Amino acid sequence: MKNILIVDDEKSFAASLAEGLSAYDQNMKVLTAENGKVAIHCLETGKVDIVLTDLKMPEMDGFGLLAYLNRNHQDIPVLVMTAFSNLEMEKTLSDFGVHQYLEKPLDFNTLVEKIYTALSQGNEGFIKGISLATFLQFVELEKNTCTIRIHSKDRLGFLYFTNGDVMDAEFGTSHGLEAALEIISWDETDIRIDNVCKVKEKRIAESLTHIILESFRLKDEQQRNTTTEALPLDAGSVESKEPERVTVDVSPVEHITEGGTKMATTNELLQELVKISGVKTAVVVGRDGFVIDGVSSGGQLDTETVGAVISAGIGSSEVMGRELNVGKMHQGMMEYADGLIMMSLIGADAILAIVADAEVNLGYVRLQIKRRLPELEKVIC
Repeated sequence: MKNILIVDDEKSFAASLAEGLSAYDQNMKVLTAENGKVAIHCLETGKVDIVLTDLKMPEMDGFGLLAYLNRNHQDIPVLVMTAFSNLEMEKTLSDFGVHQYLEKPLDFNTLVEKIYTALSQGNEGFIKGISLATFLQFVELEKNTCTIRIHSKDRLGFLYFTNGDVMDAEFGTSHGLEAALEIISWDETDIRIDNVCKVKEKRIAESLTHIILESFRLKDEQQRNTTTEALPLDAGSVESKEPERVTVDVSPVEHITEGGTKMATTNELLQELVKISGVKTAVVVGRDGFVIDGVSSGGQLDTETVGAVISAGIGSSEVMGRELNVGKMHQGMMEYADGLIMMSLIGADAILAIVADAEVNLGYVRLQIKRRLPELEKVIC
């Protein structure tokens, strides 16, 4: 028996949904709660396997409930219902790992499918221990007005929203964009929400999506620099360069093996792939959508376009694999009238993408990718 908790202040809607799910599958026991406060009581007094919640509710809304689940029940998968959705927001949420939200009015068959998927896969791909970035995306989506208190280890910060628009941020003596970039990069956050925006002046002009992506980029850059500094190399043996934001023309970084042998750089490995007849572009993209390195036979690359397209493509492919229950993705290919794109995972945080002509020798390309992937993983990861 699986216990499903439906949280929605529309009692007739929740009751009809509970009746439909119970009739559809007798192994589903459905509980209902009219707001987050009642839902917390259900969670504290009984076993719940999955939560299906609306966001706009009285007393304690869905944001307060999500914050509570983040602190106390990170093992319970959550499906979020929202009346506000569009393709751009759907893609943005997907980029941040939220693949399971439902647009009202609900399609019953879609709901049942997502519940079964959640129960069979645990929390993978659902809102497990909801990240701060994901939480903020829902605040924007629902056009919420609030003050969000974020605590991480010994750090305390605040983010302020009016009608889903980020107004200001505060961390120590920092305010505005600087504080927001720092706060959003934090891990293991304790999120609390007050449904009043405590500032009037707007200090942040950038969009929330831009701030999140930039925060992730800076965090990733800092981690890579920390790793590089930890390597036992002589001063000057590593040539560093600020990541390019518009085009890829990255000076190669040399890596030394434990035996002192010089490894091929990322750029050198990509150049070998571009030498294959019919291959036009070889690029390595981070999960955050930013290009790590790339080589093109036609010259420079538009990094923003390449990063966004490849990151979105790999995300969609992985979702497809999970939904069809065919296991973890290793490599994907998309064929078009005038060419094809091949994508392969490099460890957990990067993607190798190959753009080639339609007539390219696929077998040979796959063989070369298989040979180069272990080397790329050593260099990048």
